[in-house]
Amino acid sequence: MMQIAMMTSYNLIILVFIALSSLLAYTIVLSIRGIRKSRNNKRVLWILGLITLVPFALADVFAWFILFLSYYPHYSFDKIDWSSNVEQRYKMADDLVDSQRLIGLTRAQAIDLLGKPYREWDNIDHTIRYDIGDRPTIVMDLDPDELVLEVKDGKVVKSYLHET
Repeated sequence: MMQIAMMTSYNLIILVFIALSSLLAYTIVLSIRGIRKSRNNKRVLWILGLITLVPFALADVFAWFILFLSYYPHYSFDKIDWSSNVEQRYKMADDLVDSQRLIGLTRAQAIDLLGKPYREWDNIDHTIRYDIGDRPTIVMDLDPDELVLEVKDGKVVKSYLHET
């Protein structure tokens, strides 16, 4: 069974931005409500508050929109799910790269674990490439993303995700 892994740092940055901008907007509104000296001061502060609040509100909406478009669940690697669902491999590929589970495996062990590669080039760049499907992004791309394993002296020395 797949387990959900941690959020990506990209999604975490967006959430922090949303929280900070919301906190700033809330602080501005509270400071405007706290002033009760004169009607002119209140009116000016309300206008300044709205002028400041509207861009932050739009930025929040935009940040949520980006988060919505680029979010996908991250799962721990499972050999059965990896081999049976090629178009959804991107959900597990982050776990393989982040955990460095593939580093140090021989070429044969890596192929045994992940199955037949999408591409394998020995003479050109010594890599093994696996199709992981299309990760959700803002920009529409036509080619599937790849999990790339760099092999040196018969062992995997580096693994990373490549957007094609």
